[in-house]
Amino acid sequence: MSFNFGKPSGGFGTTGGFNFGSSGTSGTTGGFSFGSKPAGTATTSAGGFSFGSGLAAPTTTSGFNFSSTLAPTTASSGFNFGSTFGGFGSTTKSTAPSLFGGSFGTTTTASSGLNFGNTSTTGGFGTSGIGGQSQQQQNQAVNTDLVQLVSALSVPAIYGDERDTIITKWNQLQAFWGTGKGYVNQSSTVNFTPENPFNRFKTVGYSIKPKSRNSDGLVVLVLNKSEADVRNNQQQLVDSLFRVLGGKPTLSVCVEDVKSVPVNKCEVTIYIMERLANGITKRLSAQIAYNVFNQASVQAQLGSLGVVRIAPKIQISSSQLQEYLNHPPLGYDPNLWKQAQLDNPDPSSLIPVPLVGFETLKSRLEQQAQFTKQHQARLEQTGKQLEELEQEKNTLLARLPEARRKHQDLTHRLLQVFVKQEVQRKRGVAFQLEEEQLRTQVEALFAEINAPTQLKGRLNEMLSHIRLHSQGSYGRLEEPYELTLDMQQEIKLHLKQQQEGIGHLVEVLKDDLEDLKLIEQDMAEVMTYRR
Repeated sequence: MSFNFGKPSGGFGTTGGFNFGSSGTSGTTGGFSFGSKPAGTATTSAGGFSFGSGLAAPTTTSGFNFSSTLAPTTASSGFNFGSTFGGFGSTTKSTAPSLFGGSFGTTTTASSGLNFGNTSTTGGFGTSGIGGQSQQQQNQAVNTDLVQLVSALSVPAIYGDERDTIITKWNQLQAFWGTGKGYVNQSSTVNFTPENPFNRFKTVGYSIKPKSRNSDGLVVLVLNKSEADVRNNQQQLVDSLFRVLGGKPTLSVCVEDVKSVPVNKCEVTIYIMERLANGITKRLSAQIAYNVFNQASVQAQLGSLGVVRIAPKIQISSSQLQEYLNHPPLGYDPNLWKQAQLDNPDPSSLIPVPLVGFETLKSRLEQQAQFTKQHQARLEQTGKQLEELEQEKNTLLARLPEARRKHQDLTHRLLQVFVKQEVQRKRGVAFQLEEEQLRTQVEALFAEINAPTQLKGRLNEMLSHIRLHSQGSYGRLEEPYELTLDMQQEIKLHLKQQQEGIGHLVEVLKDDLEDLKLIEQDMAEVMTYRR
């Protein structure tokens, strides 16, 4: 949507915009233009509104034309008031208003609005046509308001001269701005509100579709209090709501969620539990709970608690949603409404909603800032939790080796206990076949290990190489070798055997030397005797 103020020299065209100024020609699509134009200049608009003076032959297509001459040549299907849901001029009384501005899945007591250029009157979802004398009376009242509004914007009759043309443009300007009072005649006036269908300060936003079912029983209460106050006095609020319900012992009020909403308000989501005669508890449906809180006597009590708005939290059906999307809100260009549906970033979760006036836009901005603040706080909390988890992870990683060592020790101890227990259990019992086979396998493994060419011999050879390598390193610093206790015992046993072998060899050498000495002495004596 665009707002253009100025006096272009040639011409200008807008799409869904708002234009002030005088020009030779203008073409608008779903927009407004008004100003002085030469007589005989035709204005063509598609789905929009054209205002001006001196129009000799304006041509409109699916639009509504206002001019001082009122001489349209064609009018195709007019502009429809009341054929859209929740639009201006609707006198529907909804029993379950939606959280995002519609009455989805509700029952209406009156069909909506006035129908220009259409032969049928359609009310809210679930109603069609005019049903009953009361609806006719209500429609007549709505029609009177719309006639007054249209008269103020087209042909006010106050002075009966060219001053009425100025008043017409002034009324149109006020209607576009959505504020002020318009004059119909000397005795009648009409108030222009932001909700009037000619207000041009409007756009389309997106709201989250409710996901809760009617059986969940969720009802939203908006309190004129801060979140901190509600949380600090949450039990008092629950007790007060229980008293509002009549203090019945079979009913209990439960709080589902509490969150802050702009400005300095709080949204409390509750549900009501009912205890049946057989002892089973169940939730009251959201529709029933809303009807209970929507009673006039109950609303007065809720107002004393600071409740400013009540709404059930109910999801809408696919047919209701399609009906809502197929009918643009009153005063909205159908092309703009369709484009908003195409631009929906997440059609499965979001729904387009009309935004009219600066107050609505301000409220959306405040809500956006509030949710951004909540998201930032949640991100900071998540960051702190991640830091704590990282610290716990590091602590666990540091304790993991110690836990593994203890687990290994306990496993060995448990194995020893099992061995001793089995020995005690088998004491005095002959060997079984399985045990004999196991003993044979163990002996074979032991013989294989102790064989000269197997593990033990290779180990001795490896130790010899290690000694040679150590002696050839000339004292260079190398990594110390770590030997297990069993390996050290085997090395000691090997060294002891080598030492014993060397001792035996020395003893043999000594005995041989003694024998040689005796032989030399005998030979010396023999030689002396021969001489």
